Amino acid sequence: MLEIGCGNLRAGWRLIRGLDVGHYLGIDISPDVLLAANRTIVDGELQAAEPCLRLVDDLTFDWVPDERFDVVPTHSVFAHCPLPVIEECFAQVRRILRGDGWFDLTFNATSGCERHLLREDYYHPETLITLAERYGFRASFQDDWEPRHKQSKLRLRHADVAGSGA
Repeated sequence: MLEIGCGNLRAGWRLIRGLDVGHYLGIDISPDVLLAANRTIVDGELQAAEPCLRLVDDLTFDWVPDERFDVVPTHSVFAHCPLPVIEECFAQVRRILRGDGWFDLTFNATSGCERHLLREDYYHPETLITLAERYGFRASFQDDWEPRHKQSKLRLRHADVAGSGA
């Protein structure tokens, strides 16, 4: 599993507990938040799970081999990203995601104008779905997510995988 924007492991510690040893990689752009994530690993006694944290400055994943991950979640990251950054991420996640894997992402949905407001970006779901299709994904809107959360969620699967349901 590759968690993009792992932060201080607010969700990551739960993911780590459910994975085999050495199967969690969390990345973030903030050194300070990764230090907090290290503290979460210690406080949660997760050292034996051997989670890996990595500081990055982009979403090119040029250091990751092809078809490396089964699951790639990213929560609240695209709420703060312009479309060119999301596009780069889609292109690269397509490359590093295994054929039967999935890529879950949350974003701020709008039915009005797409906009950047107070350091947050708002997109029509169709914009991200179309962009995902351009990079060989089939996107499904996760309707059951919205009633419980402030953001919307998409699940992306390789378009050439049959039965890619959500």
